[in-house]
Amino acid sequence: MNMRLLLVTVLVATTSLAQTGTPRYTGIKVHHKVAIQMRDVLDMFKRDGIDLELNGATQTVIVDAYSFSKNRRLPQKAAAIAMGTDNDNGINIWVNLDIWEYMSYERQLITLLHELGHDYFNLKHSDDIDDLMYFQLSPNRVTMKDVYNYYKQLAPLCKNKLQ
Repeated sequence: MNMRLLLVTVLVATTSLAQTGTPRYTGIKVHHKVAIQMRDVLDMFKRDGIDLELNGATQTVIVDAYSFSKNRRLPQKAAAIAMGTDNDNGINIWVNLDIWEYMSYERQLITLLHELGHDYFNLKHSDDIDDLMYFQLSPNRVTMKDVYNYYKQLAPLCKNKLQ
């Protein structure tokens, strides 16, 4: 079996605090090389009491990983792309393994937040360099503080979308 296509289920919805003290989720199919980062992104929302309703029952939720260099139709320099933009029946994010594996953990989290912005909220790119939806992440070093600041740009949108 091709490991790049192996999908694992990240636990969603049911909270299990027994081993790690953090929420776990069920019903989302996530490539094994992206699973920890996606869980951590979803945990940010969960900790703020925001349920994105990504339970797999109402939406198809897939985060997969590919080598973009093997498909000329995919943007070679993109770290990830939202394949389900303007499709409210699901979330489909493709991560570029050619770049992903060389990114810092913080950049990976910001990339997933950015792609959720496209795919979950149908947001377009911004011209504001400080905006999560700016088309390119700053070449400067990013920290967890940066990750949280970008997350805070999406959190209010969640509350509006789910009302």
